[in-house]
Amino acid sequence: MAKYTPEAKVGIITIIAVIAGLYFLSNMNLLRKDTGTYYQVSVLFNNVTGLMPNAEVRLNGIRVGKVADIRLAEDKAIVKLDIISDAKIRRSDTLSLSTMGVMGEKYVDIMPGDRSSPLVLDSSTPMEGHDAVGLEELGVSFNVLIKSLQGITDNLKEVTGSFSDVLGNSEGRQMLSDILVNTRNITNNISNLTGGDKSDIAEILKNISEITQSMSQTLPALMQKLDTTAGVTSEILEKDKQSISEIISSLEKIAQNLSTATENLGTITGTVSRGEGSVGKLLMEDETIDNVNQALVSLQEISGEIQNYLSKASSIETYVGYDAEYNHKAEDVKSYVNIKVVPSDEVFYLIQLVNDPYGLETYTTKIYSIDSPSGNTQYTQSEKKIENVLRFSLLYGRRITDFLYLKAGLIESFGGAGADIYLIKDKLSIGLDAWDFSNNEFDPHYKVSLDYRPNDTMFFRVGYDNIANSERRSVVFGAGLSFSDENLKYLLNLMSLGSLAN
Repeated sequence: MAKYTPEAKVGIITIIAVIAGLYFLSNMNLLRKDTGTYYQVSVLFNNVTGLMPNAEVRLNGIRVGKVADIRLAEDKAIVKLDIISDAKIRRSDTLSLSTMGVMGEKYVDIMPGDRSSPLVLDSSTPMEGHDAVGLEELGVSFNVLIKSLQGITDNLKEVTGSFSDVLGNSEGRQMLSDILVNTRNITNNISNLTGGDKSDIAEILKNISEITQSMSQTLPALMQKLDTTAGVTSEILEKDKQSISEIISSLEKIAQNLSTATENLGTITGTVSRGEGSVGKLLMEDETIDNVNQALVSLQEISGEIQNYLSKASSIETYVGYDAEYNHKAEDVKSYVNIKVVPSDEVFYLIQLVNDPYGLETYTTKIYSIDSPSGNTQYTQSEKKIENVLRFSLLYGRRITDFLYLKAGLIESFGGAGADIYLIKDKLSIGLDAWDFSNNEFDPHYKVSLDYRPNDTMFFRVGYDNIANSERRSVVFGAGLSFSDENLKYLLNLMSLGSLAN
């Protein structure tokens, strides 16, 4: 019979335990987050930023399903929803993206429509979804605002040109001064005219009234009244002859001043349009116009850069997590604090702080001399020191296929590389890592691990660590939590509301 080494026996036992565990979980229906009978509905969205697989689907605020899959269909995103059989979705219902609380995670919200419309029984015909307003739309609005500001700048340029027509040179300023003086004289003349003796005017009006009344009577009486009125009018004209002459003279001066003002305005306008005078030269020179155009182009470029930055920033996702592993050989726990930044679906950056129970090993060599009768004897001795310090990981990962990621960088303060394989809609992942290739005492550090994620936040782990080190190889068991930036915003929002309530 063939004899197996202890390492091979441990490996076989680990594989059998993993297979048995997965079989047990599948029979216990733990590989699914929800249980029951479902039917699938397809929805088309223009933008699904922030929506994740397994996100909730709510009808009238009640959870009725989850997001099963998100894919790109031509220029739109098609989202497949698993809906429980008890929830009836109709073609007239409105499906839109909403957010839990102020800054919570995204979910699909269903608002009922006409209850007489046909039911949606399968995903063969997609429904139209309504997108949420994001940072991209805010960037477009900002660009429209910049264009509006550009139009206002053009209007200000025209107004400035009009002022330059009036204030082009010393002659124009003198003309403007003459206009103001003439306007003041006109106002004084009108004041003198209306502020004099008004008794004569009242008498005239009274006589006109009497004449009107007399005309309804006999003609002789009317002629007699006209003679009387003529006499009275003659007396009035003789008395106020000087006042009437002054009024006529004032009206003549007003007409002359208005003519002069019109000529002055025409002269000023022509001066600026020809580019004469300080203001005219400033506004009509090509250099000034080019500077204004360059300033407007710069504003438009800044607007585009801001819009591009907002679009990129909205697609970056950040995950913060903590996990711990129990090492059977060391009989201690190894813990990790993780920060994962995902700028796109193809790339990720992982930062870790690791507390290893074995610590960090350092080696020192000392030379000793011993005096003996035969002469001076020297020998060397190597000493090993273990320090319990935190280790640091910084990894860059890139997606190679739909299920394979490759990563490289620092792993626990040493250079290394690895790969992650995702299966069963990313619920199951296999990790292979290798690092510390410069260790003088042991072979490089190899580790294989199997992670199971029942949901987006929690995961469980079983693995085999330090495979090449016969003194430290061991089975490890672990678990951990991972929160996205949307989850953290939601938690912070709940904490702030709780503090306000207290």
